[in-house]
Amino acid sequence: MDVAQDLTLELEHLHHTLDEMVDRYRVRIGAQLVDLLQIVKGDASLGEKPKALAAKPARRMLDAIRGAEIKPKKGRAKDFTRLQDLVGELTEEIPRED
Repeated sequence: MDVAQDLTLELEHLHHTLDEMVDRYRVRIGAQLVDLLQIVKGDASLGEKPKALAAKPARRMLDAIRGAEIKPKKGRAKDFTRLQDLVGELTEEIPRED
């Protein structure tokens, strides 16, 4: 093989790697968001009722979401980081069951 062919293969591999990374990221962060939604809304399929979050944590969560400067159309790495940090922050606000 020549250098151009090697480069083509490596670029194709990088493209596949990007797709895999984005898919796994979406699944992980999406699952965390679904968990948060199920806690706040309850899971109707299980007959669960919404959790009554205390006003202060609920307000902090709402303010954090509204204050997040995430610009999805730009597709920047820092927006992925901001989203991940936001989801982590929201998760910390949920009271733990002991």
